[in-house]
Formats: sequence, structure tokens, C-alpha cells
Amino acid sequence: MSISAVLFDFNGVIIDDEPVHDEAWRDVLTPLGVTYTDEEYYGPLLGVPDAEFLRLLLELRGVAISSDGQRDLLAAKSAIYDKLVLQRPVDLPGLPEFVRELARHVPVGVVSGALRSEIELHLERLAIADCVQATLAAGEYPRPKPDPAPYLLGLAKLNEAVGAKLAAGSIVVVEDSTNGVNSALAAGMKVLGVVARIGRERLPGCFAHVPDFAGLDFAQLSSLVRGDAS
Repeated sequence: MSISAVLFDFNGVIIDDEPVHDEAWRDVLTPLGVTYTDEEYYGPLLGVPDAEFLRLLLELRGVAISSDGQRDLLAAKSAIYDKLVLQRPVDLPGLPEFVRELARHVPVGVVSGALRSEIELHLERLAIADCVQATLAAGEYPRPKPDPAPYLLGLAKLNEAVGAKLAAGSIVVVEDSTNGVNSALAAGMKVLGVVARIGRERLPGCFAHVPDFAGLDFAQLSSLVRGDAS
């Protein structure tokens, strides 16, 4: 397989911020007596937009909170996250260099459950905004990961941006969650798993796994996809 484009998830991939989201959620939910385990956080709750995270968690716990109450919790969590993410180390080794190198070979996009404002902030901060030709953010697709809709729509948006008809089977997705991997696989794409925070066993179906992007380039990625390297 030759790679025709690369689509990145954002949280845990472009920036290593899953622990920051975790901390922000615990800050707003613990006073309400709503808790979750690390197993749940890095399992079924990972890789979905905040509103879906809250809905799933409340459903798991059998807790009822009004729509207005949920909106208030989402706003409070977002405010805490926005503050913490600027205070915590969130950069994955080699990510900016890897994105810039990829963009010299193929189109690059971002498909995420993060807010567009968050994505754009860090793409600019990392000086890679000009490398990303299409972005799909929270609220811009009908169903969250693990449904294939985010990646299928992300590919359609990328095709529109570059004036191409790239096939799903030639796309590499970079993901760090089970939900995200399943979304990309269901869309017919190949997946590189990022295991900075979770074990490989949580990301089955990936053609390879990496802890970060240090030293990784397009030629090596192509080799991994073909199965020439491990």
C-alpha cells in the first residue's frame, strides 16, 4: 500500500493532553460524587467529545443531571482544561517535525472530538497549522468515534480541500484510543497506534505502535505500513 494522506487524531496524538482532560474532569465531577476508574477513562470513555464523555459516564453511573446542569459542567471542565493545558508538559517528542515532514509528501488532516478552538490553538503553537489542509472537530459530524462517520467525513473534507478523490484504503490514521482505532478501521483505513499513555493491547488492529514520533519520517511510516519494519 502506498500512503496517499495521513489523518491525525488530536488529543493524545498532536498533544499529549489526556492526563489534563482527566484532571479537569475529576475536578468538576468528584464534588458531585461522580467518579470513574483509570480503566474506564483509558477504555470506553477515551476518544469521544466531552459531551459524549459526560453522557456515557452518567449513563454508566445511573446519574441524572439536567441538560442545563450538563452544559454547566461542560463549561466548568473546559475552563479548567484551558488553564491546565498551558501549565502542563503536553508536547510529544518529534510530533511537529513528523507532521512537517509528512506534509512534504502527502496531504495531512486532523479528525478529532476536541473543540476547533483547542485544535487551532495548538496547531499554531506548534507551528504546523500550515501543514494541515483539513480539520474536523467536535460537533461537526453526526456520530462520534467508534462510528466511522468522523473519519469518512474527514476524508471527504480533505478530498475537497486538495481537489482529489483519495481512497479510504490508502489513508493512514494516527490514533491513541480504542474508539478512535475502531472508527478508522470501520472506515477502511490503516491505523498507527500511539501508546504514550496506554498499552498496545488496547489498540488492536493497528499495523504498528509508537510511543512518540521522535525520528519517524514518511519513508519509515511507509515501510511500517508495508510490513517491511517492526
